[in-house]
Amino acid sequence: MRKFLTFFVLGFLLLVVQAQNQNQNPYPIKYLANVVYIVDGDTLHAKDENGLKHKIRIANIDAPEMNQRDGKGSRENLLFLVDENVEVTTLYKDRYKREVSNIYYKNQDIALQQVRDGYAWIFPTYAKKYLTEDRLKIYYQAQEEAKMKKRGLWQNYEVIPPWVFRKNLKTI
Repeated sequence: MRKFLTFFVLGFLLLVVQAQNQNQNPYPIKYLANVVYIVDGDTLHAKDENGLKHKIRIANIDAPEMNQRDGKGSRENLLFLVDENVEVTTLYKDRYKREVSNIYYKNQDIALQQVRDGYAWIFPTYAKKYLTEDRLKIYYQAQEEAKMKKRGLWQNYEVIPPWVFRKNLKTI
């Protein structure tokens, strides 16, 4: 009976250790990828060096939806900003199984450039969580400058953030 109890306890402890190892957060994950398709101003598809496909949501920003004013402009701007080879740092997967990632092309922060060019908003909830205080200030300065210079979506009309646009679509 004692041997059985000892084996039972040891087996249980082994299962606990294995479960803890499986629950460890694997992020961030870094890799190089080729952009194969741009969905909209903050989402793209890429293939890594091993040929694996990735659907990537650019971290810290929210761009207009394709059926929203400036959605096409935001997508076109992203097309202009990235070429095939990008550096990806995945922070986590969202509820749609997209990799939420920082994207760099030739050492340029693509999310920041979308904000700077006036084709995306800072996504405050997530940016506060994933950007340092200094980087967050840089993002907000870029957004304010884009507004003042009326770049991209900040031209002479009322703009609606994508999270408000999506919410309004659900209430219709």
